[in-house]
Amino acid sequence: MPFKYDIPLADRFGQLVNNEFAADVFFEVGSSQRLMYGHRSILSVGSPVFNAQLNGDFVEARNNSRQHPIVVTDVEEDVFLQILRYIYSANATVNHRNAVELYYASQKYLLIDLRCICENFFNSSLWKENVVTVFNANRKHEFPIVNDCCLEIICDNPLRFLSENQRHTSLTKSVIKDELYIQEIIFEKLTVSSEEQCLIIGFMKVNAFPTAPMFCLRQFKPYNLPKGVNLTVKDITCNYYSCVAYVLYNVL
Repeated sequence: MPFKYDIPLADRFGQLVNNEFAADVFFEVGSSQRLMYGHRSILSVGSPVFNAQLNGDFVEARNNSRQHPIVVTDVEEDVFLQILRYIYSANATVNHRNAVELYYASQKYLLIDLRCICENFFNSSLWKENVVTVFNANRKHEFPIVNDCCLEIICDNPLRFLSENQRHTSLTKSVIKDELYIQEIIFEKLTVSSEEQCLIIGFMKVNAFPTAPMFCLRQFKPYNLPKGVNLTVKDITCNYYSCVAYVLYNVL
């Protein structure tokens, strides 16, 4: 098989990523059970998990993986390919479509540097056009760092993500903030009676719909508020149930 030689070392090893040439480890990956290739020596020095799996007292170390491929069911083939790329060449493509699953896989295979790369992506590369994709992808794993980074952006302009004219209503059924948080953030800022608190929580438990935030605001406005406090749509607070609603405040 022809290879390129006058290229950086990482690129030279990168040519072996998922390459059947001299492969001695075979995987069936993802829901499609795609056959993918690896090299025992490179995998062993690249990941302590692979080292234990391929050289320790595991069935994978004893079996011929060509005849009995190692089955990987919790990582899809596109993400597994990035794991191989990183092990072979210290390079991986992280984007809003794969960041959450790559973060999971980096922890599974104890790739600390790749995990840090993913965390840096969450902290610095999320924006209003991709944050919902990442946030929804995290419903499978509920990584706190992902939720925190996403909600920081979502809370900047929550109505944008529940607008009837945009396809962002899948924020519903997400566990974002519980009732204790609601009471801590809102009820300590607003002077309301226990009956009024129950009313607010009651409105928060309705099924979510795009106009729920303004509905909550309209229902709450008749009550007396402390001087200088006005309800706005600046900050977000979501309930613990299978709905999303907002009670928002701003001290003028």
